[in-house]
Amino acid sequence: MKQLMPFMVFISTFLLSFTASADIVEVRSTGDDTVSTGTGTVIKKNLVITNYHVIENMNNIYIRYGDIKRKAVVVRIDIENDLALLKSNTGKLKPVQLSDKFSGYGVGYGYLDGVRHKSSEGQYTVQGTRVIYTSTLYKGLSGGPIYDGRSKRTVAIISAIARDSESCSDIVSIGIPARIVIDFINNKKPTSPVNSKGPLSLDMTKSLPIFVK
Repeated sequence: MKQLMPFMVFISTFLLSFTASADIVEVRSTGDDTVSTGTGTVIKKNLVITNYHVIENMNNIYIRYGDIKRKAVVVRIDIENDLALLKSNTGKLKPVQLSDKFSGYGVGYGYLDGVRHKSSEGQYTVQGTRVIYTSTLYKGLSGGPIYDGRSKRTVAIISAIARDSESCSDIVSIGIPARIVIDFINNKKPTSPVNSKGPLSLDMTKSLPIFVK
């Protein structure tokens, strides 16, 4: 059985030639003797998307970019799709452009120890309600965007990794497709995107969600 491990990931290599023009933020939240960190993607002025598991059971939520720290409040959540919409002052940060047009190659973004980073280039395939992504991502980037290598638009929000339950080795990374994110932002019932052609596949019915903070 393969397991899905949602994660707060940060990535550190720089292999893709383009630089994303849109902005992301670091998301920090605290609970009872607990601190959670992740990444948030600015999707509209003063609105940030992140993963539900980043802010789950947390009392105080903040976003940070540069030297600026702002308090954030939860607008709505989607536990099934691991999404949370936050409202905060995003200043002059430029929102991403969400797109469900896929080239099959992309790059993920997030924060590592408070510093913005991006991952190595990877292949991705849309499979039902998830994006299967080959680039290995690490703790810290949950809620960050996957940018399409051709359109430079956001095609998914990072959410999890698939891990083999027997070998405990990471297989692929998992994202939430832009179409589901758009429906969530507009408070609509999620619409499954059309599957894209590609070499990747994963038996999601044999996967078990495991939340790691």
